[in-house]
Amino acid sequence: SEDDFPALTFSFNEEPAKIDSKLSTLGRIAEIWTDTAGCDSSSSEASSSSLGIETAIDYEYNTHSPRAKIESILAWYERVNTEPQNHEEAFALAQLCKKILTALGNANMEQDLDAEESRDVEKEATVVIDKIISLSMTFNDKSFVDADSFNAYIHCLDRLDRTSSARSATDLLKSMANTEEFGGRQLPLPNVGTYNSAMRLWACIGGAEGQRGVNDVYSLLENASSDDVDGCSIRPNKETAELLLAANSKTDDQFSFEQAKSWLEKLRSDSICGEAFTLDEDIYNAALTLSTRAKSANPENNRYSKSWLSSGYQYDGGFKSASVDNEEATDMGKWLIYAEENGV
Repeated sequence: SEDDFPALTFSFNEEPAKIDSKLSTLGRIAEIWTDTAGCDSSSSEASSSSLGIETAIDYEYNTHSPRAKIESILAWYERVNTEPQNHEEAFALAQLCKKILTALGNANMEQDLDAEESRDVEKEATVVIDKIISLSMTFNDKSFVDADSFNAYIHCLDRLDRTSSARSATDLLKSMANTEEFGGRQLPLPNVGTYNSAMRLWACIGGAEGQRGVNDVYSLLENASSDDVDGCSIRPNKETAELLLAANSKTDDQFSFEQAKSWLEKLRSDSICGEAFTLDEDIYNAALTLSTRAKSANPENNRYSKSWLSSGYQYDGGFKSASVDNEEATDMGKWLIYAEENGV
């Protein structure tokens, strides 16, 4: 029925969005929908860049809870899940399924895991990735399944059992690196996003276990980076550096100024990660993103907290919140001052 899906309101500036003509009408609508802010609430500007044009499309979606977003995504998948008649239709459907999987992962990462309405999407994500693999096998085209498909799948893993999901993500990463099979199809080689996705899950766990997990996955990335074949080795990126700092700037699960400063210098001098290192506001914020003050938020989503460096009210002669230990609050204040001293 019409009430099952979000209402669509289109507003175009200069040129229309480019829609894949191989898809059904519902498929075209879903493709537009997954390309917009409805599946990434960071900003309308981000969604416009993904389309390559300045397009504002409001589905009244960003006001919905993550649970409502998930239900809408899954409802659209059921509507567009058809059997293509030729290779072109199959390729278009595979690309749409990947976008739906990505949207599902984004909504999953927005969930507050302590909320009663949180929803496990791993089972449904498995159905979508299996569909992509099935299309790839039926039409004998390996290009249907790429590393980004599995990166999106990792984002859909169960957040309630974080340790199990992080281990599963790491096992999948290793299987991809060894080009093993998944669902009867040879896995694609991982890209840096695959390593970051696994590291993000470990960072979500926190504590010594989370730190070990993040650093172990980074060791795998270091090994992959050293296997330079025709200049095509995997290299860390800015997100990698931020995840490493976020996980390793803590001692006994509390932010430590000395620990953060030590790791900041270590990353700057790292022969591999140093290439992607940018000493800016984002890297300083990364050190604080998994602090005690932010534990109630979802560390899977980089947009969950406001910038510590650009919001002065968060520091006023020391943090006043009772949820922040006095020693930790002092170290946070020292870190902000240190960032200012370094021109951030």
